[in-house]
Amino acid sequence: MGRARKDAAERFRALIERTSEMTRHEAAGGDISAEHALLATWQCERLGQTYADFHKQKRYRAALDFFLTDIYGPSDFSQRDQDIARVYPIMVKTLTVAAIDSLTQALELHAVSMALDHELIDVLFHRLGLDVAAGPAALTPQMYAEAYRLCDNYDRRLQQIDLAVEAASILESAVRKKMIYLTVKIARRPARAAGFGELQSFLERGLAAFTKMKGSHRFLDALAARERHILDALFDDAPVDTWYGDILHSLVPADGS
Repeated sequence: MGRARKDAAERFRALIERTSEMTRHEAAGGDISAEHALLATWQCERLGQTYADFHKQKRYRAALDFFLTDIYGPSDFSQRDQDIARVYPIMVKTLTVAAIDSLTQALELHAVSMALDHELIDVLFHRLGLDVAAGPAALTPQMYAEAYRLCDNYDRRLQQIDLAVEAASILESAVRKKMIYLTVKIARRPARAAGFGELQSFLERGLAAFTKMKGSHRFLDALAARERHILDALFDDAPVDTWYGDILHSLVPADGS
């Protein structure tokens, strides 16, 4: 195994261990916590509003849905992460370095997002007294912003944004290499037969979503610009109407105007 492959495999292994432990802990009761589900639902709704202009365009829709369901969604990802851990020895031998890097970046984004969400959950429910039984509607933008500031983790939130952009960029590079896409599609039956159906579905959805975009440059520019604007607004205690809803559709607009 060459040095580049060894380095990529080691990064991948470390992230597998980290995310597997986090998802096992999160789903220890058989499902994600009600607090996590509430926060994830609210954040997905916010993201859906922020990028509604992109979602209206068919070429971007699948990629946005992939982010909302497979990266940030209120779902239990423990089975997928277990699949990755089990199939790791095969993946590092058969996948290209680029494919391994793509998975590593996605896992790192997932791990960072989970850690940040746990901090936000602690502040929302234990310091600000949010009632989980009241549902996502009880979490107001004002309360969300206050919890963000109390977490006091601006640099790590900025890292999360950068990771999201980098993960998407690497995934787009992977779909340009037809052999990677073909290999994943060929592996569908044996992967499901071996019990790796959740992982296989995740890979196929991600690759298919970014293939449909036929170029993600504008979407990634909007993602970086809008999320950094929101981050700064939250930490500056800016009015809600400067960052929540469709107010940012003019910032790197989807239509290219």
